[in-house]
Amino acid sequence: MSDRVRAASWWPVWAILRGLAIGVVSAGAAVGVAFAIVELVPRDTAPCDSDLVCLPDVRSLILAIVSVPVVIAVVGPVVARLLGMAWPWLFAAPAGWAVVLACVGLGPADGQEHWPFNDPFSSVVILLVPYCAIALVTVRQPPGGPGPTRADDPAVG
Repeated sequence: MSDRVRAASWWPVWAILRGLAIGVVSAGAAVGVAFAIVELVPRDTAPCDSDLVCLPDVRSLILAIVSVPVVIAVVGPVVARLLGMAWPWLFAAPAGWAVVLACVGLGPADGQEHWPFNDPFSSVVILLVPYCAIALVTVRQPPGGPGPTRADDPAVG
């Protein structure tokens, strides 16, 4: 087997690795922005002066959760363009899964218990799967792939 054919047979692995890189950078940027929002938005520390139960200020937490899909939708295509992927705008699609996660995260607690992906690890893993699938679709198989070409046919002179 020639080196060209051997190298061409690894294109799906390289595509998946590029998709993982885009997903990790997108998810990392989204988590970084969310933590920055939680830390930088000033908290309402006014004392509770009513007879009602005092609830903690959760505005920054809600803003952080809502920002995650937006950051993913922006960072994914930018990183895909930097890596030279075809159709980089497709890498905004995993933000749809992030919207689902945000809706579940902002929903009632008893609903979260019935959600199969309620831990952060499975949510992130399932967020990375679409990036790999999109990368496999958008990366073209290099010339001289596993199949024989017209130049390899001895009948063609």
